[in-house]
Amino acid sequence: MKYFLSNIRPPLLLATHQNQHGYIFFSFSNFKMDQCSLTSGDLWPLTRALCVSPAGYMVHSASYDDVLNNRWSSSASSGSHLAIENLKPNSRYYFKVQAKNVFGLGPVSDTFTYVTESDDPLLIERPPGGEPIWIPFSFRYNPQHSACKGSQYVKRTWYRKFVGVVLCNSLRYKIFMGDGLKETFYSIADTFGHGEDHCQFVDSYLDGRTGYPNLSMHLPTAQGYYRSYRQEPVNFGPIGRRTPHLFVGWYECGVPIPGKW
Repeated sequence: MKYFLSNIRPPLLLATHQNQHGYIFFSFSNFKMDQCSLTSGDLWPLTRALCVSPAGYMVHSASYDDVLNNRWSSSASSGSHLAIENLKPNSRYYFKVQAKNVFGLGPVSDTFTYVTESDDPLLIERPPGGEPIWIPFSFRYNPQHSACKGSQYVKRTWYRKFVGVVLCNSLRYKIFMGDGLKETFYSIADTFGHGEDHCQFVDSYLDGRTGYPNLSMHLPTAQGYYRSYRQEPVNFGPIGRRTPHLFVGWYECGVPIPGKW
């Protein structure tokens, strides 16, 4: 006999192709499990009370050509997230998922598909309704740069980078930026102002409210991103103390994260 989790629905996905190496990012906290069962030789299903929580997941992936030849690659995750890497831009991939626990692997989910984004950095893919995809993810950052200490979320930007936020609450947060999910995320500084136009990075078309840049004046000079005005591409270099590029500890952009307030 073995317990298993069944009827897995597709997860929320985040796709990118940082430095020409593609990622499909799975957040398993978004999986929906319809039921649990215990099976024996007669496949008799028992009650939900007998469920055993999953200890991880097995993700099977394949390109279109590989599906035609029934060639699937498998990746295991013992945590809540998994990145499938080295994918090509503007390509369709197929995925199946199995939950696993101490008794073994459960049944395979239905196959679902995802098309990676184009390698055109100005092409922004949005889910239905136009809302940005925010994924819960604990990225690395300097906590001294943030007045907020709550939950962390990331999303892809048209800069071929990731924006990460640390929440004070859903309407106040610290905005960071990073090159990849496995890399350190850095503060974004402003050469003229206090970063009001940085609300662009969380899909707000209005200037927001920000904290005072006192962190910049008291903390040591650090590495980070900076720019002077809205729509300008970001640069990377020294920010904060002894530089003209100042950063703040929080933003209020009128955009609730991760979703509707």
